[in-house]
Amino acid sequence: MYNQFQTKLPAGRHTKKLIAPIKKTAEELINTTAGCLPYSKFRLFHETGSRTEYEALYIEHRKRLNVFAVMSLYEADGKWISALEDAVWAVLDEFSWSFPAHIAKDKTPKEAAENLDLFSTETAFTLSEILYLLGDRIAPFVRTRAVSEIQRRVIAPYVKTDITWPKNNWSAVCAGSIACAVIYLGLSDVWNTIENRVLASLQTFLDSYENDGGCLEGPLYWQYGFGFFVYSAELICEYTNGRLNLLSGEKVRRMAEFAQKAHITADYVLPFADAPHNLRFDIGLLHYLKKKFSSVTVPDAKYEAVFGDDIRHHFCALIRNFFWYDEKLETEGTYDRSCYFLEDSGWYINKKHRLYFAAKGGSNAEPHNHCDLGSFVLFSGGNFILDDLGWPEYYNGYFGEKRENDLCASSRGHSVPMIDGKPQPAGEAYSAKVLSHTEAGFRLELSKAYSAPGLNSFQRSFTISDAALIVTDTLSGEINDFTERFVTRIEPKMLGGGVVKIADFTIVCGVKAEVYVSKEVFTPRLSICKMDMKPEETAYLIDFRLGRQTPGSSVTFIIEKSAGSF
Repeated sequence: MYNQFQTKLPAGRHTKKLIAPIKKTAEELINTTAGCLPYSKFRLFHETGSRTEYEALYIEHRKRLNVFAVMSLYEADGKWISALEDAVWAVLDEFSWSFPAHIAKDKTPKEAAENLDLFSTETAFTLSEILYLLGDRIAPFVRTRAVSEIQRRVIAPYVKTDITWPKNNWSAVCAGSIACAVIYLGLSDVWNTIENRVLASLQTFLDSYENDGGCLEGPLYWQYGFGFFVYSAELICEYTNGRLNLLSGEKVRRMAEFAQKAHITADYVLPFADAPHNLRFDIGLLHYLKKKFSSVTVPDAKYEAVFGDDIRHHFCALIRNFFWYDEKLETEGTYDRSCYFLEDSGWYINKKHRLYFAAKGGSNAEPHNHCDLGSFVLFSGGNFILDDLGWPEYYNGYFGEKRENDLCASSRGHSVPMIDGKPQPAGEAYSAKVLSHTEAGFRLELSKAYSAPGLNSFQRSFTISDAALIVTDTLSGEINDFTERFVTRIEPKMLGGGVVKIADFTIVCGVKAEVYVSKEVFTPRLSICKMDMKPEETAYLIDFRLGRQTPGSSVTFIIEKSAGSF
């Protein structure tokens, strides 16, 4: 079979570990009936902007599909096949396989039913993969209807249109999923028709990454988008007997290494862009990549994703966590003491010291962009002392006119200054220039990050050691109002004299400043993966107001951990 698949799950300790929560969930669900996806929930996104109500019901269908498919591969008991057939039937009954957030409001019902987005194409991939794995164990009537619906909703609309997707994870997920569905269903004539278009979209995805392998969308979108790229590329390579090998080349190797660079410790990851703070890794994907590229490192196996960690229930990742797992590659892991600089991405990541530190250059026109030039995180002892808030719950307008003012995406929600009362604007014109990077520090020019006519130069330098982070900002030009801001989710304490305490760290300003602390509540995106965050989180905004600045002005902050607290 393709993908090292078998008609039964592999035996062994790891399968028993992964199957336990799946079997428990399957036993709970088998005597229940799949709910419907009502119009009253479908219409909510365009009426209120809320995505969560409909998407939760939609994902529940995928959850049922996953658990019953996996149990059918684990045990021969016919009850699992019967439950799987009902789960497949429920998905086939859905009006559209797309999320309402991805369906334009003016589309007709037929257009909505045939809309090609991340989730409609993935559904085609999932159903075709399940049909491939379980073969004639699934009732012919169910199989025939499933094939018909995959073709009607996804394959035919793709063939008859010239649709393409943006230069981001969409190109890999959508085109890759369609390719896999066509291959699994044995539609060789269709493959011959779409091959060049699929390859063009997968190249668009590759082009969305910087040459240094950096995923500007953040580590979760790496696991998602690059994962789908790998799954489809491997199947295409097998299907074409090696004629099309998309997984060769230095850039793909660097892309494969991105996860280890964005990993902090345990299940903590770097939350730049639209990203979570915690992410359990798909062990099947990483073991596959480790075999392809020896430079890939695999985190401690205790932090692999188990059922329920992926709240979106991606079958392609789940099933490969069984079949692509290799016991010889399992590791307890060691703390990465490396220092990385992603030159094209502008990301600086320093793990060499007791304090974890990362800072960001780049531009304010990136995929899943946050206005965060010169922003940084400081992590110690399982806490983000100075934080990047990551992603908020997505809502209508977040990917449009409301994004720039959203706390999580705006520079006012990042540890960067406000100049003349204004945050950093969004757009390609606003960028950072990296001046130097060593294992001891990082320096950037940020004058082009702001729309401030009087600002000629703004250099920000970071010096990192085991005990402290030193941040120095040096200005050239006339600035009427300069306010330094630091962001944390830990409630700070004002100690007087310009000193602020966060947990067992202090921030000390080297010049006289007025210090104010405000707070804003935001809703993190908890509907994708498990995170150590509450449904409502508080961001504390610590402002050092320095007032008017003249040419040559400089301010230094020492962010230091208390002696003896390591």
